Amino acid sequence: MRKFCYAQNRSSEYDWLTFLWAINGKVASGTLSMPELFAVLGNVSGSFTWPNIRSRAASHLGANSPKFIHFANQATQNGTDF
Repeated sequence: MRKFCYAQNRSSEYDWLTFLWAINGKVASGTLSMPELFAVLGNVSGSFTWPNIRSRAASHLGANSPKFIHFANQATQNGTDF
């Protein structure tokens, strides 16, 4: 939706699926393993919003790590960083 329709502050299931594929399924530098992905997404404190997800990812993966940078970049590229 946001990636394709540019609706403000929204994303669709397709946007999230392409994001998840990019950070876990697609072979790339910085790809997260399933345990890492579950540790980030499964332990988000507060509401499930991008600032909370980003904070958890930075805390768990390290804010300057290649994995976190890949995670944040893919969120932007796939329209899930609202």
